[in-house]
Amino acid sequence: MLEKGLDAETAYEILSIDIADVDVGDNIGAKLQIDQAEAELNVARANAAEKLAMAQAREQEMVALAQKMRAKVVEAQTEVPKAIAEAFKAGTIGESAK
Repeated sequence: MLEKGLDAETAYEILSIDIADVDVGDNIGAKLQIDQAEAELNVARANAAEKLAMAQAREQEMVALAQKMRAKVVEAQTEVPKAIAEAFKAGTIGESAK
């Protein structure tokens, strides 16, 4: 500041400048970036939670489908002895296909 000649054309000469206190305000730009990053993080977490819930629901659907298919297999297995008994009654067991 002394080199800029701020005391030119005055009756005073600036000898020194003492700075007793510097107040740096909040960095609004940085605060906005932090808020934006937090918002994006919250959105990412929500998306991840949604995907997890969808995956868990799909897993439960597959478990239910597998159980349903096992029940069909058991049901089909119960038909085998019935078919054998009917073949014995009809006298067709052991005959070769013609």
